[in-house]
Amino acid sequence: MSRDRANWDDRKLSLMLDLVAKQKQLCHWGEKGPTSIGWTNIYRSFNDSTKLGYSKKQIQNKFNELKRLYFNWRDGCKHTGLGRDPETGEVAVDPVWYAAVHGESYEPAGDKYKRPPFCEQLFSLFGHTPRDRGELYSAGGHGTDQTKS
Repeated sequence: MSRDRANWDDRKLSLMLDLVAKQKQLCHWGEKGPTSIGWTNIYRSFNDSTKLGYSKKQIQNKFNELKRLYFNWRDGCKHTGLGRDPETGEVAVDPVWYAAVHGESYEPAGDKYKRPPFCEQLFSLFGHTPRDRGELYSAGGHGTDQTKS
């Protein structure tokens, strides 16, 4: 199956995101996502659970696609000055205003700022801001020595 195109449904996506969240809890997480150890664990656990034989690259590509969709949606809600529809959670904009400001039709923006699937799971992984992603712990060794000799 690894040479074919991966087919993703809601059950597979949810499982993959649960496995990613587990690796984050186990501290197999870098600046942008799971570490190489984390990806190996996700790949093995996913294929053990589904028996599909997806490659590590196929799983990474789908995760990166979901991450891109999440950040486009989040940034569209925050940084464009546009509002959010409380019923759908998607970015709401007047098509005439969008065309005047951006010089393009609203339709491409509608897809770009669409609420991603599994938004709650993605929020738990990425949060709104770096502060929402958790505290940074250090073993020490940063800064100058404050003790007197």
